[in-house]
Amino acid sequence: KVLDAVADAVGVDLKKDPLEIDTNLDLKLSDEANKMIADKLKNDLDNLMLDSKLDDFKDFADKSSEILGAITDFANAEFERELTIEQNKTNALNTELNNRLNNENLSKEQRASIQNQIAQNDEKLRVKQEAIEKKKFKMNKAANIAKALIDTASAAAGVMADSKGDFFARLAQAIPTIAFGLAQVATIARQKFQSSASKTPISTT
Repeated sequence: KVLDAVADAVGVDLKKDPLEIDTNLDLKLSDEANKMIADKLKNDLDNLMLDSKLDDFKDFADKSSEILGAITDFANAEFERELTIEQNKTNALNTELNNRLNNENLSKEQRASIQNQIAQNDEKLRVKQEAIEKKKFKMNKAANIAKALIDTASAAAGVMADSKGDFFARLAQAIPTIAFGLAQVATIARQKFQSSASKTPISTT
């Protein structure tokens, strides 16, 4: 019945020999129908390409975040190595001075001088370690901001890839994710380095 209805609509008599069917019948779609199909195909193709690009971007962002994490871990290990080296140097100096305090017959003034030298060594160590910690803080702050931005972009791309519609329709779905990520970036950006302070009065005379 469906075939009959279609045949009647286009003027084809299904009872006739197919070879006798008028081949001059205009069975072409209207311009409007052609445009609708073309637009639908283009939209579907654009969405497929957008999905692919978003997936590719998310993979790239995730890999970038992983590489950034590895670089940050390596840099932090180097900072810790510097801190340990400076600590060991000071420990060696102060151990020698403490041995003198324990093993030599020293006057009150000499003992005070050695004790002051130990305090000065500790203060020099604090200053060196603070400089290293400050560099470490700045590096980690920059890395954390970069990672937060990359993770935000990755999360937004994931939301957009799972959404439907054109770019702007998908972007609208990702706005809350982007806003949350940027709030994290702002929180990291507000962080300040906390300087240590000398606890022991030191005589430099």
